[in-house]
Order: sequence, then C-alpha cells, then structure tokens
Amino acid sequence: MMNNTDKKTKNHTAFDISGRIYSYISMAMIICVFSFILIVTFRYGWSVLSFDFLIKEPNASALDAESGGILTPIIGTFILTIVGILIAFPFAIATAIYLCFYTKKGIFKTLVKSAVDILAGVPTIVIALFALAIFTLPQMGFLSVQVDTRANALSETVLVYMYGDYFIDVVFEEDLDMKMNAAQCAETIKNAFERALIEAEVPEGEILVEVLDGKIIIGVDADSEEPLEFIVCTNEAAQEALGLEEDEIIFPGEKNEYIIDIDKIIDGTVRSYGRSFLVCGITMAVMILPFVIKSMEEALKTVPQSYIDAALALGASKWRTIYKVVLRASRDGLITGVILGMGRIIGDTAIVWLTLGGSIRMTGNQPWFLPENWVSTLRNSGGTLTTYIYYTSPAGEGNQYDVAFGASIVLIAIIILLNIAAAVIGKAGIKNNG
Repeated sequence: MMNNTDKKTKNHTAFDISGRIYSYISMAMIICVFSFILIVTFRYGWSVLSFDFLIKEPNASALDAESGGILTPIIGTFILTIVGILIAFPFAIATAIYLCFYTKKGIFKTLVKSAVDILAGVPTIVIALFALAIFTLPQMGFLSVQVDTRANALSETVLVYMYGDYFIDVVFEEDLDMKMNAAQCAETIKNAFERALIEAEVPEGEILVEVLDGKIIIGVDADSEEPLEFIVCTNEAAQEALGLEEDEIIFPGEKNEYIIDIDKIIDGTVRSYGRSFLVCGITMAVMILPFVIKSMEEALKTVPQSYIDAALALGASKWRTIYKVVLRASRDGLITGVILGMGRIIGDTAIVWLTLGGSIRMTGNQPWFLPENWVSTLRNSGGTLTTYIYYTSPAGEGNQYDVAFGASIVLIAIIILLNIAAAVIGKAGIKNNG
C-alpha cells in the first residue's frame, strides 16, 4: 500500500514533468512564431536588399525600381535613438540612484515607484498626443519650425448688396497680407468695392466709397433714386469685424461709417509645428524612461553590499562611493538598460508618426548632412525605418510589399544586434562582479 510520502513524491514528479512539458511547448511556440516572421520577411524582402538600397535616399514612387533606398530612414532612426537616449539617460540614472540609495521606505518612495509603473503602462499613442498638445504651443517654437496659423476673415468672403436692379457682389479672393493694419485693410475693402461696382455696371458716382483714418465710409449720392441695401455676408466673422448689420439700408444723401476691428479680421497666432527630431526625441525619452529606470535600478542592486561598506569604512562619502564604486561596478548593467531603451525607440511607430511626421526624407536645410544644417535637421521633420515601412506597405499609403519587407529586414537586424549586445554586456557584467 502506497504511503503519504510516496504519494507526495509522485505528485511532485508529475508536477515537475508537466511544468517542463509546458515550458518546452511555450518555448517551441515562441521559436516558431519568430521563425515564421523571419521566413516571411526574408521571403518577400530579400530581393530588394543591395548596397544601393542601403545608401540611396528614398523616392515617392509606386515602382520598386524607382523607389530609391532607405538611407534617410536609417539615419533618421539613429538620430532619433541618440537624441532620445541622451535625454533619458541622466534622468533615468538619477532616479535609479535616488530610489536605491537616498530615499527611505515611505509614502514618497511609493508615489515615485507608482508613477514609474503607471508611466510604463501608458499607451505610446497617448504620450504622443500629449506631446503634440505641448510642443505645438508658441513657447515651444525653438524645438521645431514655426507655423502661421492665423486666418484672415476676409479671404473668400463675399458681401452682397442690392441697389435698385443692381446686385453688387464684393468679393475678396486675393491673398491678403497677414500683417496689414486697419488703414491697409480699409483700402483693400475700398478697392474690392469699387471693382464690384464696375462689374455690376452701377453708374459712376451714384455710390461713393471712401477711406478715412482707417475707417470705411459708404454713401449714396443725393440725386440717386434708390437706396443701397446690404443683403448678406458669406462669412459671419467678417460681417462682425466690419460692423455690418443685417437689412442695413443707406438712403440717398446718407453715409454710413464702419470702424474695422482688425483683431477680428486677422485672428490666430504663430505656433510651433510640434514635429521634429528634437520633439520626437523628448517624447521618446519620456516613453522609455520607466523601462530604463527599472533596468538601471536592478543593475545598481546587483552591486555587493560589501563593496559599499568597504568604501564607506575607508572614509569615502556616500556620493563618492556611488560615483566611484557603485556606478563602475554596475556599468555593464547600466549599459544594458540603455541598449534596451534604444531598442524600444527604434521599434516605435505611433510616437514617430505624430511627433516626427511621415516624411521619407529630411525636410530641413539641404544637404542635411552638412554640419551647418544639423540644427535645421533636428528642428524639422523626417522619417525612420518604422514610418518608412508603414508608408510603403499596403497598411499605409503604398503598395510595395518587397520594399517594405526589405526595410523590415534591416530593422529586425538592428534590433537583433542590440539585443545580442545587451546579452553579451550583461553576461560580462555578471562575470566581472563575481
């Protein structure tokens, strides 16, 4: 008869075997999925891979032979990665050091760790929308190019008057100067009104239009038999800015004076475009910050406490111990965290599309690679491998399977190399620390 000990041993053995089988199945599924992705990607993208594909700039063409290469998307990927890491690294290492060595258990530490955890769970599209709202403010104009969002209420506006049997359509079609003052605006309105009178074949001298001190004066000659009646304005904002009232009538011998509200005619402001390598780099830094912080925090915790105690016993200050001992001992782990952060930047699409733009080429001063144009390049939009893949794939605006898969092979290769580098550095750090 089987005793309790034998039953427990048998149960443990069965549990171990089932767990091992489950692990093998999971590992096999992951390998199969990864292999399937690689096979499909190489199947469709291998034909376009060449040296020219890597060194030529892309062209907007539906033909594979004329679509160029992926040079600027590759360069854009590396620029964005470098900017994002340079911004994220100092904040990440400072936060990790604070959490490991300076803060004590309590509410504040809990709040900081919770904030890091919550930020890690925020979808990248939400971070991108938040960045777009912030970096389009006029105060952020130094990070990207300026965009004039002002609107002229008179543009494509029509004022309709009736004078007896004459219908007078005052049309403002020409491009109007956004910097005009009230006097210039009044002169523009006068010229448009006089053109309308000629086109309507109104007898000369029966309707008078004058400009005085930035005001419009419209009158009807005393010898006329018909009044001038305002019918409608096709733009409510323009009507309000000109002070026109519905069913307004000017009788013979009378004049109406209109004071122009220039602030209502020209409304808006100069805003920041909100899309550039700098803007996208800052947004990427925010996105990867929680992941890099956690990785660096774990790296700092791997330093043996005996190292720290020995340095403090020798009279070193706490900060000097951290700077000279802890950071050097955990250097490999910190580098691994940086590399993993770079991998997340390289693979993101939503943030790039919204805060960098979907251009397949650099949009700053050309040629973009000259040192004097670097600042312009950083302040303008561009593209990365992820946006290029989206642009050329059927899911985006193109229908170039081969080109999209060819760029995907390059992207996958970069990410694999980064992960290999992280693994090698991580193993080296474990070996050096004992």
